[in-house]
Amino acid sequence: AAVRHRVFVTTRGAGTGNYGQAVPLRGGVVLDMSGLDKIESIDAEAGTIRCGAGVKLCDLEDHARQHGWELRQHPSTRRTASVGGFVAGGSTGHGALLHGGLSEAGAPLGSVRPMSDASA
Repeated sequence: AAVRHRVFVTTRGAGTGNYGQAVPLRGGVVLDMSGLDKIESIDAEAGTIRCGAGVKLCDLEDHARQHGWELRQHPSTRRTASVGGFVAGGSTGHGALLHGGLSEAGAPLGSVRPMSDASA
């Protein structure tokens, strides 16, 4: 409906960012992504995880460690920060200087795009 009516949509993670990432500067609506909190799958061989934008980073870390993986960077808000907000906010934290940020990881990020004919 937002696409059809040309309404701006600003997505919001867990709200832990301090840079105004979820401020709708051009009006519109704020879409809370915190309910998308499921970790769908992990492919330890490929080093990929499929999860919702509302998954907390600490839960993602716990899940990854069960499969021999770990996150290499942690924002100061890692216990309450969400994956979606972390990625949208620049995805950096402690460890980024040593290991690089997501942009240096080489792994593609998938996303869901709005469709003009989708119904609400």
